[in-house]
Amino acid sequence: MRTIALLVSVFALGVVAQACTTETVAAPTSSKPKTAKKKPAADSTDGEHGTTETAGDGTGGTTTDVPTGEKLTAGALATTTLNGAHYIDAGDVVTIAPGTTITMGDATAAITIKGTLKVEGASANHAKLNGTAWVGIIIAEGGKLDVDGLDITGAATGIAAQSGNLDSTYKNGVMSAKTPFEMVAGSKLTIDHSKITATGGGSQTAGTFVANYMDYDKGSGPGITMNDAAGTETITNSNLHGAGGGDYVISNAAAKITVTRTSISGSHCAFHFSGSGTGSGTTSFLIDGVDVKNNGVGGMLYNSGAGPNEVKNSNFSLNNEYDVSFGGNENGTITFTNTFITIPNEAGKQTPAANIKEVTPADTKLPADKVGPPAP
Repeated sequence: MRTIALLVSVFALGVVAQACTTETVAAPTSSKPKTAKKKPAADSTDGEHGTTETAGDGTGGTTTDVPTGEKLTAGALATTTLNGAHYIDAGDVVTIAPGTTITMGDATAAITIKGTLKVEGASANHAKLNGTAWVGIIIAEGGKLDVDGLDITGAATGIAAQSGNLDSTYKNGVMSAKTPFEMVAGSKLTIDHSKITATGGGSQTAGTFVANYMDYDKGSGPGITMNDAAGTETITNSNLHGAGGGDYVISNAAAKITVTRTSISGSHCAFHFSGSGTGSGTTSFLIDGVDVKNNGVGGMLYNSGAGPNEVKNSNFSLNNEYDVSFGGNENGTITFTNTFITIPNEAGKQTPAANIKEVTPADTKLPADKVGPPAP
């Protein structure tokens, strides 16, 4: 039994480089069996220390610095090639029918939505926005993305959500973009039953971000970063995977991070919560039913507020260095319940202290049907 001691604007993005530093591996307080661990190299690419994270600073993106260009006529948009910037005017609805292919023809091609862009669902005959190097979709203030069955290829930023956009949904789509999502404070975006591939950089979230049944491949770069102290991020029923390198669910500032019934693998840190000073990072978080495996580190939970901060009904296994650490322990109370995890107990910045509590620990791994995404 264990001892219970425990954002780009589309054209210009300010970034902050955040590096994960190597931690001293703590002596475990659990009888949980651990496999032999290799010593990670400084520049390892299989999900270890030594990778610099790149995250948006949450300041980019306003309705005054997005392209407008040529107006798209309200109604159905037929198969065509768009060169340069285009926009949907406020009050207008532009519809792309299933099977329609829009070629984004040059590096300045973009669609800014001030009205509504709509695609009605078709399970096997998606509409397409194809290009090799174009700007992307920008949802401006008052604009709405309402698409079911749209594939996006080759954009610098797949979807950029501006402050004051209306509730927007990307559903049943396949997206391959350098940066899949770029959000700023006051924006809203839902990703539903979609496959996302980041080809060159991590996504930045702010405002209200929701993902349900999302398959996200981050490659070897950073994953999804929240940079909004008032923002909420909810990821459920999803598969987050990568080829090592950067962290996955990153929070530099957030009101609430919720990750449930999700698997996370192939990253440096599956969870990296940070900030400067007690309670300055993530005000509250919930990790529930999550399968955290084959990462460098399961979680660096460094700064959290009064909470509630909960980790429950989850498995942390086969993580190369350790399952969890607490940095300087500038945290509110964190409670671990029914979770298969090794919680460290060593003097120094990984000490759990009294505010880290483990109750009803799981001494064996939870069954596969209780963690990770269920069948859609």
